[in-house]
Amino acid sequence: DIGIQALVLFHKATRKSDTRLRVPLHCGVKSFKGGIVKIRLRLRFIDTLFGTTSRFFVLCVFWALAGVGPSHSAEQDLKFDVHQNWPTPNPIRRFFVDSKAGKDKNSGRQPDEAWKTLRRVSDHRFQPGDHILFQRGRQFVGCLLLNGQGTQNNPIVIGAYGKGRAPKLSNPNSGLCHVNALQLRGPHHIVQNLHFHHTAPAAPNAGFVEVWATGALHIGTEGTYSLIRGNRFEATPKAIQSYGEYSLITNNHIDGPNGEQQEGFLSKPYWGPIGIQIGTGNQTVAFNMIENMFVQGGKWGADGGAIEIDDGRNHKRNIHIHNNVTRNNMGFLEISWEHDIEPRATENVVVEHNISHDYQDFVLWWAENKNSRIHHNTIIRTKQIEGIFTDTVFSFDGADIDVNGNIVVIDDETWDPVFTGDEADSIEQRRNLYWNRDGGPVDLGIDASLEEVTGDPHFINIDAHDFQLEPFSPARALGAFAQKSAPFDIRAKGLARDFE
Repeated sequence: DIGIQALVLFHKATRKSDTRLRVPLHCGVKSFKGGIVKIRLRLRFIDTLFGTTSRFFVLCVFWALAGVGPSHSAEQDLKFDVHQNWPTPNPIRRFFVDSKAGKDKNSGRQPDEAWKTLRRVSDHRFQPGDHILFQRGRQFVGCLLLNGQGTQNNPIVIGAYGKGRAPKLSNPNSGLCHVNALQLRGPHHIVQNLHFHHTAPAAPNAGFVEVWATGALHIGTEGTYSLIRGNRFEATPKAIQSYGEYSLITNNHIDGPNGEQQEGFLSKPYWGPIGIQIGTGNQTVAFNMIENMFVQGGKWGADGGAIEIDDGRNHKRNIHIHNNVTRNNMGFLEISWEHDIEPRATENVVVEHNISHDYQDFVLWWAENKNSRIHHNTIIRTKQIEGIFTDTVFSFDGADIDVNGNIVVIDDETWDPVFTGDEADSIEQRRNLYWNRDGGPVDLGIDASLEEVTGDPHFINIDAHDFQLEPFSPARALGAFAQKSAPFDIRAKGLARDFE
């Protein structure tokens, strides 16, 4: 099960049975009291999860990070506890919102004095350390514009209280707040434990700016150091749009577009649904599950995707996309160039330790580039769908990208080469393993490096989406479950160089 695989992936990353998880974060992570975030994993609790937790819930309860700081270091040590609810600093003040029992004339300071509507919350200006808590089991319709600025030591937290299912936020009104259910317009916010659903798409034939303004959760340029964690997005044309530098989007579950409006398009006929759209650099997208973000029809025959990096008005430097699990999306990652207000090159974009079982491609990298890498991903490109304009794995119009240590699976139905695009020949690819699970040769489209091979990586059960590797696998040093201590011997039994 792919949800279980995500949990195993993180557990494997510890490489020990005690407490430490080492995760590279280009944006850097600090605790609210300064220093390194401490996170603790207990195997006994993980074993309990394996025995009792349903498939997708596993991904949504992973980790608690204490905050996002301005460090640009390549690695930080992380340790954390797994909790049903995300721990946060002690609030300075709490505000409660209950759409059933609340009243907007109330003080909002106690559960029995809760406010009622999103409009009332939007009318208040919050202070550092405030918590805005929505009653579980309640539905809130409209748009919340969160006024106020947090600080590193005292962020503003938007979350849930009470018992039951996560509070639901929806904005089906195409004329309200650019169809956002929540807008962040200040620094140091945490959004957690919410369920966004059935937000409206942009208008048909919408332009770039209008499309970039959408998203169930929209983080503006002022929304720096935002932490978006542990939320569910369901039936949203776009789940998250982020312009907040030094922000972390983590441990969210995004599932499918809003099929009730515009047939699931973000803006018909040019834009399919998008899971997470990044509008500027210095951001991290990690440990999310994204699935079913696609539509058929429209200008491109089929469209959508898990993650996009767009909007050339802003820089595209220092973006880290790691440890995500995606399936049934119209591609894993797309990076714009000509179809943008202004072409903007990417720099230091890192894509690593992801599991992708998507349609059409793993990356469509239209942008020019400097010093980026795609390392240790498990990429299953055996899903086919009618109407797609390409059927590849890597499409590069930008050079200076290092493709290293990936496991790539295709089949005889994959009709484009593994590498396509104007700059495919300039890509540096090393130590990748390719497997045609139907037994045929692999058409790379470019010359294979001497360190690249074909062969069965020996997943535990590919048909059951169990992409862990058997103990005897020759690919234990490769892919999302890579073991650093494992050697990669290109002469290993079962490996070959069966390239077209």
